[in-house]
Amino acid sequence: MRNWKKRSVTVFLAFMLMFGAYPGLFVSGGISYAAPGDFEIGDGTSEAPFQIESAEQLSGIRNHPDSHFVLMNDIDMSAYNASTEWVPIGDSTSPFTGTLDGQHFTITNLLIDRRAVDEPAGLFGVVGANGQIRNLVIEDAEVRGGNNTGILAGAVDGAVIDRVGVAGIVYGEYAVGGLVGYLGVDSNVSNSYAAGYVEGRGGAEEVEEVKVEGGVGGLVGTNSASSVTDSHASSTVKGTREVGGLVGWNTSTVVRSHSTGDVTGQREVGGLVGANEDNGTIMNSSASGDVVGERDLGGLAGINQDGADIAVSHATGNVVGNIAGNVVGTKYVGGLVGANVDATLSTSYASGNVNGDEHTGGLVGLIQGSTITSSYATGTITGSLYTGGFAGAALDSELLNNHATGNVIGSQIAGGLVGLNDNGNISFSYATGHASGQLDVGGLVGELEDAVVSASFAVGNVEGCNDIGGLIGDSDDALVSNSYATGAVTGIVDSTVCIYGAYGDSIGGLVGDNKNATIENSFAIGRVTGLVSVGGLAGINEDGGITRSYYDMETSGQSDTNGQGLTSEEMKDGSNYEGWNFDNTLWTIQWPHHNGYPYLSTIQAFITYVGNGTDHGSEQYRSYSYHFESQVDILEKSADWTKSGYLFQGWNTAADGSGETYQAQDTVTLTRDMVLYAIWRQSAPPQPQPQLSDNANLSVLTVTSADEELALTPTFAAGTTSYQTETKADEVTIKAIPSDANASVSINKVNLAGSKTIALDEGNNEFEIAVRAESGTVKIYKLSIQRLPEIEELPPEVPACTFRDIKGHWAESLICEALHIGIVEGPSETIFQPQKNITRVEFAAMLLRTLEIDSAPAGSELTFIDRDQIPAWATDVIGAALKNGILQGYPDQTLRPMQMVSRSEMVVMMARALKWDLEPGDTSFADDAEIPAWAKGYVQGAAERELVTGRDGNRFSPMHPATRAEATTLLLRLWHNLATDAN
Repeated sequence: MRNWKKRSVTVFLAFMLMFGAYPGLFVSGGISYAAPGDFEIGDGTSEAPFQIESAEQLSGIRNHPDSHFVLMNDIDMSAYNASTEWVPIGDSTSPFTGTLDGQHFTITNLLIDRRAVDEPAGLFGVVGANGQIRNLVIEDAEVRGGNNTGILAGAVDGAVIDRVGVAGIVYGEYAVGGLVGYLGVDSNVSNSYAAGYVEGRGGAEEVEEVKVEGGVGGLVGTNSASSVTDSHASSTVKGTREVGGLVGWNTSTVVRSHSTGDVTGQREVGGLVGANEDNGTIMNSSASGDVVGERDLGGLAGINQDGADIAVSHATGNVVGNIAGNVVGTKYVGGLVGANVDATLSTSYASGNVNGDEHTGGLVGLIQGSTITSSYATGTITGSLYTGGFAGAALDSELLNNHATGNVIGSQIAGGLVGLNDNGNISFSYATGHASGQLDVGGLVGELEDAVVSASFAVGNVEGCNDIGGLIGDSDDALVSNSYATGAVTGIVDSTVCIYGAYGDSIGGLVGDNKNATIENSFAIGRVTGLVSVGGLAGINEDGGITRSYYDMETSGQSDTNGQGLTSEEMKDGSNYEGWNFDNTLWTIQWPHHNGYPYLSTIQAFITYVGNGTDHGSEQYRSYSYHFESQVDILEKSADWTKSGYLFQGWNTAADGSGETYQAQDTVTLTRDMVLYAIWRQSAPPQPQPQLSDNANLSVLTVTSADEELALTPTFAAGTTSYQTETKADEVTIKAIPSDANASVSINKVNLAGSKTIALDEGNNEFEIAVRAESGTVKIYKLSIQRLPEIEELPPEVPACTFRDIKGHWAESLICEALHIGIVEGPSETIFQPQKNITRVEFAAMLLRTLEIDSAPAGSELTFIDRDQIPAWATDVIGAALKNGILQGYPDQTLRPMQMVSRSEMVVMMARALKWDLEPGDTSFADDAEIPAWAKGYVQGAAERELVTGRDGNRFSPMHPATRAEATTLLLRLWHNLATDAN
């Protein structure tokens, strides 16, 4: 635990030793605490928790910090605030270690100001080991404190917070969160949320020789050796350091969580987490808010370091300006992470634009000593020094299977993927955006220093003044292997634009300046222009080695000797690539993919569209590269692809139309290269042949299941285009036959040849059947198939009821059923009070309803000396109960109608009403010896009839008060038994 147990504890203990502390006694600042007797119902055990119905009773929790509590209704703290200052429940010497079940009720207008007291601040100060707070909502709160401040709790250590939501304003110093300030050792926050405004300092400093530290977060300030799961925050968060939309400082676990609020700070500022350090983990999480600061800024995390890990996570906000989803910063700025140091990051992405000064990247600003895999960035990136579509700079790091698609605008050392790669390795990666800058600009990497790029490519255009390359701008003591570039490379020759002196210098199709570096098994085909040292493959090759590497002399416009120049035709012939292996394990060369040039089949797959006999003369084709396993929409035909006298009918995998057919906007998962040929159909046959048919009607539409045809509503007719049917089957066969044999049919964009068997999801299944006529006319039929659940598998119907205080209670469904039958009622339509102890007269009323015995006016029977305690509503109930032996008086001539019924008494009252014989023998309950002799036989009979069960440890707890929920369960079981006997 970092900081919350501090020197103020010593002062507090001295105060306690001097003045003592007693329940109900004034102990601090003139604040009076509730006395133990303030709880009218419950004894604080898990079986009978104290019931809280007021602000005063809420405050009384502090006198029983290890007891169990349940909230029975909403509580408005306004009146309490007017006369009494709220002191947080539990502190560092006496934390709250009990349980509180809010039953989804709401506490409103909580007002706390503890700035003058050096202790954790919140509704609870400190929640300690084994403490639990669940199912609670706090709204319109305002909490002001120092270190460890949150609306629910200042500090949580070894406790559970589940399904708690808060909304309000929080101000503090270190470890400040919307829900919890400090979350420590073996604690868990789950299924919870925070909304509002959170402001603190964050970071670390020495205060009077004591180190204080902690983050500022929308949900949790500091998360240490604990976990945050399935939670979210929409708070606006402001701080200095370690500031996050969800968690400020994380050294533990954040899973399946997200944040949407704006975040502002100076350093270590993230949309989700400010600083993720010391083996902290972020997984399956996201952020979308604005992030503003000076350095270490990320759309998801400001900094990820020291063994930390981020996986399967993303950020969608832009990292520039003050519009929705922005991050603004000057140094170490990334769309996902600002700085990733000695940490891992995988299977994640960022889609926003990013704006910074130094070390600016679409995914990460600075990568150092780290491994990044299977991740990507898509935004436009703008920076000055070290700018990249994926990362600003990568030092001593491994980048594997990553890509970037956004344009990059930098000044010095800018790359489509990475600005600077120093002493690291980039492999199986690519960039497709354009890159521009002044010095050291590359389509993939701006500057490659003592590093390796392998099995990678760049396709974007590149523009700059000096050391400009289609793949690498400046390669120094480095290796480029099995890679290629296709974009145009332009050396700017305007001295007024190139502010660093040299211009139009060292311009290469693959590498601009190759110094003491090696290029092997690589090629370039882009247009290359410049003023000085311009080459189709490399602009300058100074003490470098170029082996088995080529450039296209025709497309580049160059004919230098830095690399081997080939004609376009020669570039598309694999035999000209000495020593290359085109066996599909790395390289493939296969026309028409990639226009016939080699490509890296390990990381890219092509869809190539072929005109298939257009009017152009020579064959027209367009080839598009995609990442493996991509979801790809089939494209429309190019507008300039025409064939006189013919109409375009779609695409086919075979030139003669005998293969698989696809239409524009059909979606495919690309697991292999595809060639799609345009399919043409004669549009104007010579006379006297008729025009192409416009008939797009169906002649047959049937749905069958297990050889049984399902009835369509309405009955099928060619002119009707919308139908419904239903079935219990998990699959059906849909048959759709066009009226015109030359028309084509597809179902949900997939070609349908006659019929197709389709699996059904439970519920409604929508199908769109498209009929394309010869002329190209399309008619859409809608088919809705409702898959019904198997009736015999449905659970018993639980009648709906409106009691709000039973949600999540163990007896919720039983109470609702009993209400439906008429056994129970509540004080109101929304309140049942399941944990409230039941009185003798209440149980008598419920038992009469169960036995369907009508109430009867009481007459001479009411001779009890305490008859004035009988509620007006209960006089007729008592009359019937006395006549039927359900109630009896006591020897002192009292009836005690409002006395709580013990579990033993409850069973005896029921047994007497049913006129059971007393059954001898012991029960099987663990506390059998504690069951009174006058009740034991009846308890045994009830247990044998499965009407009662034990509590924890198979204890009957005979003298404990029975709750309304337990009474309801007993009588509902009795009702079912009686109904079974009657049948």
